[in-house]
Amino acid sequence: MKRPIRIGINALFIIPGKAGGLETVLRNLLTSFLSVDTSNEYVVFSSRECAGIAPAGPNIQEVPCPVSAAFRPGKHLWEQLVFPSWLKRQRIDVLLSPGNVTPLCAPCPSVTVINDAIPFIRPENFSAIERLVLKPLFRLSARRSAAVLTLSESARRDLVRHLGIAEQKIGVMYLAAEDRFAPSAQNAEGVFRKHGISRPYLICVASSRPYKNVVGLVRAFMLIRDRYHVPHQLVVVGLAGRAHGALLGIAAPLLEAGSLVLTGFVDDAELPVLYSQAELSVYPSMYEGFGLPVLESMACGTPVVSSNAASLPEVVGDAGVLFDPRDIEAMARAISSVISDEGLRTALRQKGFEQARRFSWDRSAAIVRDVLAGAAGTASSS
Repeated sequence: MKRPIRIGINALFIIPGKAGGLETVLRNLLTSFLSVDTSNEYVVFSSRECAGIAPAGPNIQEVPCPVSAAFRPGKHLWEQLVFPSWLKRQRIDVLLSPGNVTPLCAPCPSVTVINDAIPFIRPENFSAIERLVLKPLFRLSARRSAAVLTLSESARRDLVRHLGIAEQKIGVMYLAAEDRFAPSAQNAEGVFRKHGISRPYLICVASSRPYKNVVGLVRAFMLIRDRYHVPHQLVVVGLAGRAHGALLGIAAPLLEAGSLVLTGFVDDAELPVLYSQAELSVYPSMYEGFGLPVLESMACGTPVVSSNAASLPEVVGDAGVLFDPRDIEAMARAISSVISDEGLRTALRQKGFEQARRFSWDRSAAIVRDVLAGAAGTASSS
């Protein structure tokens, strides 16, 4: 009988609440591994900031590491120069790195989750130093890894094009909405008072990074208000990014009038309520490896209007209205068409529930488990 595989999980990149989709992927995979794999052993290597990230389970342990995720240069150096000796000491058979990069001299096979090719496709979202570090690290990590995982067929094509690796080396693991995303009115009035929100409103969950195109959405919203005199607020939920200054500049009149609300980061309990009570969820991004807020909206029963860029048509399916994110007029028309048609909103709400149910964290975790087992040279067990 073969012994269990010791699977290392590289969580050194996590700063709770600031790692965005990367943190969502890691936390949900760890939880789902408890359901889909009771035989193998999981060893989570955590940074100072994310100590305690590993869920309690008989086959999961956490190894705190003396490195800070907040100081990225130090994290990268420790990961490349010191981390390999920790892997050897813990007798790791295969390493999963869900944060786009892996230690290049690891003493065991690596499987790296590279969410997307954004440093190559939208380089303006990164500083010159970030581009200098991330581009070669992405390429070298992909080539060093026994296998690469990404989040959509669109992202897989992008990685083949920009990283120079074979398509068959890349597997796809779709994301899913967490169970907490369901129709909710819990303490809705309290949440509204806290953030200055009034019904009816549209919601956009996205940081103000340039490629998220929140500035474009605000322009489209201004067109809608001018032409159709809609009473809606626009509520944008997300951390400030590199385009935040531009956003504040164009949005000043809306902010002063109370027509636009920028909540920043919100508590986990608040987000399902904000989705559920919105009349419409808009996702205007220019590029996404997946686009999880689309599924979260659908799971909460909120009709979706989305960009047609990159992976988003894969995620939306026929359960939303798509638009070209570069065309402000088209975005405004798409939003207006759903606001003005109650029958369409009802149909999209039902299709959204069905679409969200097609995605499962346990199914994705099983895919990752099998890829890890293959990389370790051992048949998977569950």
